[in-house]
Amino acid sequence: MILQPTSSSLSLSIGCFASLLGVHPQTALRWCRNGTMQEPARTLGNHRRFALPDKKKGIAVGYVRVSSHDQKGDLATQRTSLLEKADMKNIHS
Repeated sequence: MILQPTSSSLSLSIGCFASLLGVHPQTALRWCRNGTMQEPARTLGNHRRFALPDKKKGIAVGYVRVSSHDQKGDLATQRTSLLEKADMKNIHS
């Protein structure tokens, strides 16, 4: 989708959007590329532009990581725990 500039369409660069999520822009870019996050609209210059999140809906991102390859098995446990907590708070994907 190509964005047409209008006064009513407010969108964010990948850096601003990543800052809202509390992650590095390269992380947000990787999420777009691997399908973790929906691919945003593009400008005529082919730059990604993310829609400003709806204040009523908000945004929620679950992020799990480990510090070494030996701990890779812990990712599933962390993911399960994160999903259970999100479910308890009625946060849906």
